[in-house]
Amino acid sequence: MIIRKAIIKDFLEISKLDREVWGKKSKYVPDGEHVWRIWIEYSYVYCIEENNKIVAVIVSFSTNNEKLYFLHKIFVHTDFRNNNYGLELFKILCKKLDEEKLNCYLTTDPENYKMVKLCNYFKFNNREYISSYYGEGKDRFLYKRIIN
Repeated sequence: MIIRKAIIKDFLEISKLDREVWGKKSKYVPDGEHVWRIWIEYSYVYCIEENNKIVAVIVSFSTNNEKLYFLHKIFVHTDFRNNNYGLELFKILCKKLDEEKLNCYLTTDPENYKMVKLCNYFKFNNREYISSYYGEGKDRFLYKRIIN
């Protein structure tokens, strides 16, 4: 396992993995190649490689408030789940945010128990339940991680 910051040449592979993970059977939406290209260049995108293949990704980007980042997405290829890859990506991202003294927030499905557990572990302590955040029936927890 190699954990590293994504580089521009990774954007097509990452967007392909995004489509595979959030494909037809998922209620979540994959992002396109264009946005991955921009995120890799201007945001924090970290990935995990196994045998020269990207198998897990996390992305967090700046908001209008330069000290506030939004953790948009974390995903792991189905063949590599339950190996703590999500935990490892959270660690590297939170370390970077701490170094830069950046606050972070994210949204998650209240039924996404693995993400709720990660949020609690990494001190995303401020949690708010918002009904229909992404539309009817798409309730979310809004978590914030504030650096003092």
